[in-house]
Amino acid sequence: MSLKSKIKRKAEDILVDEAEKLVRNALGGDIPALGIGAGAIVSAMIDAADDPTPKSVSGATDIYLGQIRKDYPNFSLSDAEIALETFINEYIDIVYAGKEEFTMSSVYDQVRTNVRPCGTVYDVSNVVFNKTAISGYHKSKEYATVQFQISVGFDLNNNRKETRFIIEYSYRLLDAMALSEVLCPNCGAVIRDLSHGRCEYCEAVVVSDTIMGFKVASVTER
Repeated sequence: MSLKSKIKRKAEDILVDEAEKLVRNALGGDIPALGIGAGAIVSAMIDAADDPTPKSVSGATDIYLGQIRKDYPNFSLSDAEIALETFINEYIDIVYAGKEEFTMSSVYDQVRTNVRPCGTVYDVSNVVFNKTAISGYHKSKEYATVQFQISVGFDLNNNRKETRFIIEYSYRLLDAMALSEVLCPNCGAVIRDLSHGRCEYCEAVVVSDTIMGFKVASVTER
């Protein structure tokens, strides 16, 4: 046993002894109805303290999803979640497990450049995706961006880590314009601005092919 482990064990023993005295004084001894002593209660409290709580996420998925699908009716939330879970798994492997680079294609170059190893190689296991929420959506003439918050937990050398990822998932509208001339399916007019998702002449909905177009534009771990 390392010196650090010995110190931790001794501190826990002292804490249990002192806390047990306080609990016994307050409750008048053990708790017969439950058949457990105060020491067991305190030990359970210490174990719980060592097991971090999953991070919360905030968002308004239903509201934002309605806005997104108004602009891009073929946007698939399930496909986006699968892509982002794949991204996070690769992110964890790069930052914590020594993987060299992303293998998935739906990642912008600035993310590939900015995501770097933490400096220590861990044994990563038990990755759990707790909850996902859409926390924002905005458009410009160049990009349509959906912001996600994703709560994730995983073990690093058997020590549990709970974290939250803030991810911007963006579709570069100019890429679609560059691939081919986009025509309105209703009136045949050339669409010069895809950011509105509608024909500027007849107001018909114009759906660009966004199934494979969204990529991770930024990631923050909190």
